Amino acid sequence: MKLNTINEAYDKNLAEKVAKKHDTTTTHIRNLVTEIDPELTHGIWILKQLHDNLRLTTIRRLHKAITKFKKVQDQLPLKDINQYKTLDTLEQTLENIQEPEPTIHPIQDPGMHHIKDYQTENITYHAYAIYNPQTLAKHSKDAAWCVKDPTTAARYLDQNPQIIIYKNNNPTTLFALDLSEIKNSGNIDETRPQILDIINDITTNYRKEILKTAENHKTTIQHLSVF
Repeated sequence: MKLNTINEAYDKNLAEKVAKKHDTTTTHIRNLVTEIDPELTHGIWILKQLHDNLRLTTIRRLHKAITKFKKVQDQLPLKDINQYKTLDTLEQTLENIQEPEPTIHPIQDPGMHHIKDYQTENITYHAYAIYNPQTLAKHSKDAAWCVKDPTTAARYLDQNPQIIIYKNNNPTTLFALDLSEIKNSGNIDETRPQILDIINDITTNYRKEILKTAENHKTTIQHLSVF
């Protein structure tokens, strides 16, 4: 049964047994469990572990294991923590699981349209369409792309919207919507399967949206140029 509430996730009777076994108070035990898991999502499982072993080193290990378990739970073969009978078993399973990298979005500038985020191999990629030459040049400065020059960027944008894929806030791939060019940050043809899958999804499912946004951007610029 999934434990959804604090009452379901914390067993007072079991807490009393733990307190009695270790000659302490139930308040102390609850404070320990809350320190390990502030939301008490896995309170009963923690109490069972503390019943067998209540040492400072155990509390630190439990906190570390519970914190990582919550982050990588969807990647685990056994997603219910109650399927791990001991702390050792949980730790052994978690040892082989890599935590996903933190999600960091690049700073959005004028003429920059967020398409979608992609999670693959514990890495988050962000895809942005860019319609503004200065913005394209700015976001290309750390790569080997010729569009780091605003004049060149304007020439490319006259032909096609340009899409940059970021690994967190670092540009990793640039491609034209018509796929005439697909370059990694070293300005070499992109060959990574996970990136090519992302590009295929964008050109298949977001092409109309990107073209419409590009047209709206041009209309806005033309309107502003009148004044």
